[in-house]
Amino acid sequence: MTSNVTDNPGWIDALRRNNAGLKRSETPVLVIQGLKDTIVAPASSKAYAERATAVGTDVTVEWVEDAGHRELFAKKADIVARVVAGFEASGK
Repeated sequence: MTSNVTDNPGWIDALRRNNAGLKRSETPVLVIQGLKDTIVAPASSKAYAERATAVGTDVTVEWVEDAGHRELFAKKADIVARVVAGFEASGK
């Protein structure tokens, strides 16, 4: 049996509450998105970044042209190094 969660009022409410980017984050956010990703659509990451920025969150987006979802970090060691260096520099 297949069903659509949006047919269930309880799920609709849960999805609304779980909508990231609607409240300002005090912590800067880094989004790394492969443009060939078929699991998380690049448009979803773009929409999140726009929503989060609109409420005052400091958002940085790294678009990776030749990467999908699973191989993103394996293909892009330079991004991994920058992410690690950024976390180390922030002390978090």
